[in-house]
Amino acid sequence: MGVLWHGAASPVINLRQTAKLLGSLKLAVALLSIVTAVLIAATFYESHTTTAAVTAHVYRTWWFNALLGAIGVNLATAAVLRWPWKRHQVGFIVTHAGLILILGGCSASFHFGTEGLMGLRVGEPPSNTVQLEERALIVMSPEVTRQTLRVDRRGNVHPHKVSLPGGLQLTLDEFHANASSETVAREGATEWSPAVQIRLHSTMAAHDARQWLFAGSRSAANISLVVAADAAHLSRLTNAPPAGAVKEVRLVVALQDRRLDVPMRGNVEKDLTVPGTDLTVRVLNYWPDFRMNEKHEIVNASDEPNNPVAMLSLTRGESAERWFVFGNPQMRPLPREQRGTPIGAELQLLAPVQQAQMTLVALDGSSGLFFAAQNKDGFKSGPVTPGQTLELGWMDARMTVERFLTNAVPGKEVVRLPDGAEQPQPALRVTVSDGKTSSSEWLLFGQPVVLRSAGKPMHLMFGWDSMPLPFTVALEDFVVERDEGNHNVAGWMSKVRFADAVTGAEKRADVWMNHPAVFKGYKFSQASWNPQDLQYTVLQVKKDPLWVIVLTWGGSGLTIIGIGLMFYARRWV
Repeated sequence: MGVLWHGAASPVINLRQTAKLLGSLKLAVALLSIVTAVLIAATFYESHTTTAAVTAHVYRTWWFNALLGAIGVNLATAAVLRWPWKRHQVGFIVTHAGLILILGGCSASFHFGTEGLMGLRVGEPPSNTVQLEERALIVMSPEVTRQTLRVDRRGNVHPHKVSLPGGLQLTLDEFHANASSETVAREGATEWSPAVQIRLHSTMAAHDARQWLFAGSRSAANISLVVAADAAHLSRLTNAPPAGAVKEVRLVVALQDRRLDVPMRGNVEKDLTVPGTDLTVRVLNYWPDFRMNEKHEIVNASDEPNNPVAMLSLTRGESAERWFVFGNPQMRPLPREQRGTPIGAELQLLAPVQQAQMTLVALDGSSGLFFAAQNKDGFKSGPVTPGQTLELGWMDARMTVERFLTNAVPGKEVVRLPDGAEQPQPALRVTVSDGKTSSSEWLLFGQPVVLRSAGKPMHLMFGWDSMPLPFTVALEDFVVERDEGNHNVAGWMSKVRFADAVTGAEKRADVWMNHPAVFKGYKFSQASWNPQDLQYTVLQVKKDPLWVIVLTWGGSGLTIIGIGLMFYARRWV
């Protein structure tokens, strides 16, 4: 009998022991210590990144919400273990109920509240647009003014399929968390237009990559594709250079059987004469390391002859010419100005070999492909066919010619990159169909694309979602306070003005760290600022649903009442 009773009661005892552990003060202290440490770390993380980053990587993660849930379970279990409750426990129960509601309100605020950023500048018109911290696929067409589909961090679109006016349907095909756009080539041009796909691979460098080369382009490994105009030009490009290494950059000008050969150093902006002729040559400008910047301006990157280019002026009688001459032997001289009859001089800029070079040469109008390689082992050249592998001359690097197109059309292709990048660029592939035909396109984050279906244009963009406010916000001034006696920043403050054009309501407020402003239920907090631009500020805009506000404030009220009952109403309880 005693054995039976013991066997039946054992689960009850174990359950009660588990409940005591879940509701124990030791567990509460441990959980609160962990949450405190997480909040401290999150504060430092936010100061080095952004509010959006800490929200995504901490406050909206499953493990942080599990911590809050564990605290809620601890509080609820501690209260249930005291059942049936006595009158003197009312304050304790009410306080615990309030804390549970506050935890629930905080978690609900992270997941159901609206939160975004608003950038403002002094002197600019008021704004009512908030950039949300959620990604969206925005669709606009003549029939659809604007339709936003929410995209979560895994690339799921809500909804996955959507019907658009005019019998169109838009679907999500694929998602990459991190991607990039690369130039590719396809057959289809009406005129001869060569392109070569190469593969660069090295076991020692753990490198294996593919790339398309078009006429005149150069890869990062100093591999270029040039076009030979005729057989004579092909012979010059694929024959070994003259014996004897070039020690410095030299200018060579030949006219008939006469030749001028001088170093560039010391001869810039000087009039030079080709011996035995009336041809005068003047070096107008010289760039040892020729580059083009983002504004398409010519700049000199260094004094090393990595890519020498010279601009020459030729004068002979009534004839005058200006030329760009390149140290790269694959680049033919480029005329800039010509007056009078052609002079007919041959121009060369001889430069020392700085590094291994591989040149692929396509003969104009044919399907022939050749190579010319200059490296530490000497000079090699000859025909090359798709599938052939060539040594590049450094470590064990090799190049394989994989494809050769003669009528290539350049295009873009989105490729997937490894996840885990600090600033990943996600991409979506979508399809628009009218039931008979369909069009697909990759959308890189933040880059708009025009897609046509049934002859109608549709503007698509995968980017941050936005939300209009029912009022406007203007930045009147941004103030930075500094410590007296030095220039250390003591604080910063945004002076903003809210205006509602419908009701005529207006409010001015100062926003600084831990001192938000509230207008029409929206809370504005100082998010970030730019020390290099003191006319600009970024505010965090937040609004919770009414039930979340009631939950949070209700929990706060119950907590205050419970504490009051425990400490100030002892005689009553």
